[in-house]
Amino acid sequence: MKMKRKTIAIDLSEEFDKINSVNMFINNDYIFESHDTSNIDQFKKSKKKIFLLSNILCNHAAIYVNLLNDVWYHANNLYIEKENNTNKMIPYLNREIFSRLKIGVIGYGTIGKSPGDIMTNELYISTRQPETLDELKAQGVICMFDNVLITKKCDIIFICVLPDQFKFVRYDLYGNIKQNQIIYSFCSSHDLGFITKSLNTTNVIKACGEDLVSSIESFETKLFFYKTLQELWQDKSFINYSCPILKSNVSICYDKILESWIYSALNMCTLHGISKDNTCSILNNVFNRNNDIEKFDDSFFVSNKQGFNLQNNLKSVFQHFNLHLVQIKKSPLSVKLNNNSNILQNIEKIYFQIFDDYNDLSIKQGEMKQI
Repeated sequence: MKMKRKTIAIDLSEEFDKINSVNMFINNDYIFESHDTSNIDQFKKSKKKIFLLSNILCNHAAIYVNLLNDVWYHANNLYIEKENNTNKMIPYLNREIFSRLKIGVIGYGTIGKSPGDIMTNELYISTRQPETLDELKAQGVICMFDNVLITKKCDIIFICVLPDQFKFVRYDLYGNIKQNQIIYSFCSSHDLGFITKSLNTTNVIKACGEDLVSSIESFETKLFFYKTLQELWQDKSFINYSCPILKSNVSICYDKILESWIYSALNMCTLHGISKDNTCSILNNVFNRNNDIEKFDDSFFVSNKQGFNLQNNLKSVFQHFNLHLVQIKKSPLSVKLNNNSNILQNIEKIYFQIFDDYNDLSIKQGEMKQI
């Protein structure tokens, strides 16, 4: 039986009691940087851009969590296969009962929302004012002010604090981050190298959105014709624009953000001790499904010419890749993605399907409310 992607995510302003899910909330600090607040009109215009940018970056984070949960699912299937001494992959597993990824968010201020494959008991939020999150707590989200606890509990940690607060987060996280944890930073004021060095980990992904700020005017006016974010998500042109990997977009980071997603998924498999051939199989199932033209193999990720060590034994595991270098240097995957539009088109379809599924769910819920 083919695994069906589970779609969750609803606006917290709506009361869908039967669905144990929440939106992903991400704070970003773009609004607090490089904007002259003495010019009120200009500042208001900047706020419009930042509001849209915030939600675009949240969309990117949400699809990343969806994809990583699928990688986690397939990796767990391999363990079950090994334990049962079977020769075939178990084709289906109830995703409600196996241990899924735990998501941590450090910071909670100017927020964005996006559909995300997250159950409430998988989401941890650390903020200086946890008492303001009673609504989230009531839905099962773990809210507190304890950044160290986030490092103990979570697999993916989103850092969403203001520039002047990063030093405190750095103090809490330094030395506590485990090798298998992924840091996803929304701190636009700090470059990737600084964050990597400050936290003493190379497993860092930096949200990419600076190039979108100056080209988002086409949606500023349109936004205010919508009453809710849900209506905005139903706008195909906005969803197309927010997709991080469309070459037609003005953002120049589409390839590097996708590379960091795929290499981080590969690192997850490596830390599970999964062989190269099985890792490539998992990545094909998640990132490259329905593409019979070219499948992932080890040549996509390693090359002696480019400093990414090549080992020919497919039964061995991949090396652990430095995500900092992946995002600033040309990797073997860079070349492959630039020469293979089928992989990019497949990721685009997954991205759009998340919103289609969400909108279908919203319509069904609306119909139920009217009955």
